[in-house]
Amino acid sequence: VKVVGVKSGDPTLIQGSDPTEPINKFMRGMSTEERELVAKVFRFIDVNDDGTLEFQEIKDAFKTVGVVVTSRDLDAMIQEVDSDGDGTIDLKEFITMIGMAKLGQ
Repeated sequence: VKVVGVKSGDPTLIQGSDPTEPINKFMRGMSTEERELVAKVFRFIDVNDDGTLEFQEIKDAFKTVGVVVTSRDLDAMIQEVDSDGDGTIDLKEFITMIGMAKLGQ
């Protein structure tokens, strides 16, 4: 099982520690301005304005900024952050996705 924020064989891994702590720490460290910017980007990507990002909206956003991502990789990325399992990304899950990108996951 791949754990977000923890690399395999990480010597700093302590049994019983929270493997989501790096992402949570990132989210807690975001300023109000950063949160507002992320929310603005989310709303821009959410073309159909339903409050969630679907696969195609995310793929189109990557294409717009010149990032090539395979459908397989994007699907894996969505599955990794889709905590409620609905197949879409809400704002909180989007912030997690941004945190993972920032932390090099």
